[in-house]
Amino acid sequence: MPKTLLLNASPRENGTSHMLCMRLKTSLHGTYRSLYGKTNTPQSLLQSIQEADTIVLIGSCYCNSYPGNVTELFEYLADYKDQLTDKVWYGIIHGGMPYTHTHESGLKHLEYFCKCCDMSYKGGFIITMAPMLNGKPLEKHLFSKTIVPAFEKFTEAIKTQAVSPDSLYQSLEPKMPFIITKAFSLFLSHSVDQSLKKYGLNPKDKSPYLKD
Repeated sequence: MPKTLLLNASPRENGTSHMLCMRLKTSLHGTYRSLYGKTNTPQSLLQSIQEADTIVLIGSCYCNSYPGNVTELFEYLADYKDQLTDKVWYGIIHGGMPYTHTHESGLKHLEYFCKCCDMSYKGGFIITMAPMLNGKPLEKHLFSKTIVPAFEKFTEAIKTQAVSPDSLYQSLEPKMPFIITKAFSLFLSHSVDQSLKKYGLNPKDKSPYLKD
């Protein structure tokens, strides 16, 4: 089995990205690293990537892509691309919306990075409506009966460095009436508001970036 590095791109310590990393760690016996923390410097991450055969980038969808630290890592790694041409990459991205296309640009970001650095991108996996998990096992997802088997197929592809087709995650997109989509959007907005209040922020306040 190829030596696999599981790269957590989420700043949350015990969120859904971490859960997915640990799930894959059990299946692939891979090495776990996070983009965050004082010990996880670009230099140390580069060394971990150099030592791996396969890298799986796992993170939440922020503004149509992975968190900004991922772009910073890509820019750093691009300076060492001559040392990384034999690497194989996969991506996992998860977010709140029920539509795969709203998250897909994150995988395209990873694919373009691999293309520019002469590395191999072998596919990705998208989990929609992921906030309902909040770090809990994948079996707790509302559509776990279809997501879990598809995720296991994706895992098997990683084991052999096989291509995982986009159709694997595209087939998972739920077909929901507009009223349900609207209700779910309101639920997500409410969840965000509650999280802000938890940290002493008022969601109704004007953005500090727009204040005089």
